[in-house]
Amino acid sequence: MTSSASPFPFFDHSRHKLTVRNVDAVLDVLAFEGTEGLSELFNYRVEFTSTARDIAVEKMLGQNATFSLYSAPQQSPMRGFIPPPARQLRTLHGVVTGFKRLSGSVDEA
Repeated sequence: MTSSASPFPFFDHSRHKLTVRNVDAVLDVLAFEGTEGLSELFNYRVEFTSTARDIAVEKMLGQNATFSLYSAPQQSPMRGFIPPPARQLRTLHGVVTGFKRLSGSVDEA
């Protein structure tokens, strides 16, 4: 008997990954913008959703974070074959300096 469950997700809307140290909740990247310059600190604003409704500001602020950017998902070269995984383009390492809950949704819970 074979299992119909695939080890690969059918589609992942959030192709970029955000992780924050000491935060176990899954953070799904919704949007981001950033600025970088020579001999300057970089600054990224990342908007995300999460099924966790109670992420405390104190738990986020000052924590180390990584933000990984991935290429767009590729189409399978032939029908029936698993497409290659998205390629990681870049990972940014930083510290969370601001956190604000914008809204809540029953859909996320």
